[in-house]
Amino acid sequence: MKAIAYGIKSTAKDMKKNTENQNLLEAEPRVSPRASLFFIIFSAILVIVDQISKYLVLQDAHLMSGGRYVLIENFFNLRYTLNTGAAWSILADVEWGIFLLIGISVVASIAFFIFLVKYSGWPKFLPFCISLAWAGTVGNLIDRVRHRGVVDFFDFQFGTWHFPTFNVADACIVVGMLGILIYILFFETRHREKFRTDQRFTVRKL
Repeated sequence: MKAIAYGIKSTAKDMKKNTENQNLLEAEPRVSPRASLFFIIFSAILVIVDQISKYLVLQDAHLMSGGRYVLIENFFNLRYTLNTGAAWSILADVEWGIFLLIGISVVASIAFFIFLVKYSGWPKFLPFCISLAWAGTVGNLIDRVRHRGVVDFFDFQFGTWHFPTFNVADACIVVGMLGILIYILFFETRHREKFRTDQRFTVRKL
């Protein structure tokens, strides 16, 4: 009976140890309330900057009457446009397009917020990029609700070719999404493995 009891106890210990090892293998950085708050405030500042820039454009009679400001000849202008679609005016020609885009923007905004909090404990580059994408999505969502379209004004041209006009929010989304993609492709696995290695080392040290 003692042998059976010892065997059961040993098996239980082995199972517990295997579970702990599995948990270490699947461990990820915890949520950081301080980092979450910092990046939420950072995103809010970006949204405010985006909305102020659009407000100034809408208050400019020259831009609103179809004029433009040439900042760099044959390269960079300020010119007002109202994009009722998505990037490159996708869905701009359909009446229900704006409502679909508002719905997509709401879902994307919620998703980015969740990801921002979830990954707040990771290396700061990742939550920084997520906060950029979140701020840009919220900024354009506000436009779609208020103006039934997105206020664009940055106008770049290369010779006779014009890049689609965009705004501060668009820039945040592009930079943020590009940064997230770069992180996933080149850094995520390395950082994840380093964190789990550090965790295993800490447990063994204790």
